[in-house]
Amino acid sequence: MNITTVSISNFRSINELTISGFKQFNLILGENNCGKSSFIESIQFCLGLPNGMLLNQINTARRLFNNDIFTAFHNLNYEKPIMFSLTIDTKESRILSINAPKINAQQFISRETAQQQERAIGLYKINVERFDGQKYSVEYSPEQHTKNPLYQSVADNNLLQNSDIVPPSFYWTPDWSGYNYSNALSRLIINKQKDLVIKALKAVDKNIQDIQLGANGGIFVDIGLSSLLPIPLMGQGIEKILAIITTLTTLKDGIILIDEFENGLHHTSMAQLWAVLFEICSSQNIQVFATTHSYECIESFIEKAPDENKLSITRLERDSSGNHNAVIITPEAAKEAIKERWELR
Repeated sequence: MNITTVSISNFRSINELTISGFKQFNLILGENNCGKSSFIESIQFCLGLPNGMLLNQINTARRLFNNDIFTAFHNLNYEKPIMFSLTIDTKESRILSINAPKINAQQFISRETAQQQERAIGLYKINVERFDGQKYSVEYSPEQHTKNPLYQSVADNNLLQNSDIVPPSFYWTPDWSGYNYSNALSRLIINKQKDLVIKALKAVDKNIQDIQLGANGGIFVDIGLSSLLPIPLMGQGIEKILAIITTLTTLKDGIILIDEFENGLHHTSMAQLWAVLFEICSSQNIQVFATTHSYECIESFIEKAPDENKLSITRLERDSSGNHNAVIITPEAAKEAIKERWELR
């Protein structure tokens, strides 16, 4: 299952945007504040909702430490719903809409405490049209993250919701810290797949010889010293690669979303990381969406791809009126732009 088309309406910085032609490996380019992160978030929202904790988790990644539903609406325009639509290669679509409660946003923003804010929000409604065309709706209380079925009996609504099958997904953001990947690493070790991780880590530090699990989920690497080193001492790049690679092995037939692929990585390590990522995702049938500001990332993305026909490169642009446009760039055009140092990031 590959997503081929994404449509977004009234979400974050994006008023209206539809992009088609996505393939297995997709790179999203564009200047700051052009909507790259919002685009990545929209896919996670459409796949992950109606999980009541998802809004809070993604807001936390944005350093928004509350359940402010209004921040998800374009220009705080909660009079019209947020809309997401994902179309897959079988031409089936999953469509979600989020309706905010009717409350004055300025009154909400001026509230003094987080507890008062949560009470002021009340319930918001999410309508879901599944890939198979069936529909259901849920309401959420941001204060308690509770679900209440609408329109149908409890039994019917729960049956629809529980049978709503979507591909597994993982969303990696530069600010998402504290992700525990020790369980995924444990499964790799048990399944004798640890070499995949070591190969990826060597792209950053060629001295890494082995990786082991310690007590209480601690992770240690062998770089040839008299004792193993805790993974946090190896730097952000090592931790990021380890987290991404271990996560990929749990996403068979799923989707990984990586915001700012180059964050925490030296440019010399990107080519090897892409090579390992292409290898794992090809064998596990994983679709990749990644954003970047880096020429080196774009170049290595194309260089290490086993098949350019599986690549998609899209540049998001925002005009003076705030409207978004998507420019599709072929791998050949991207290589020429990099060679001539034309600005395409």
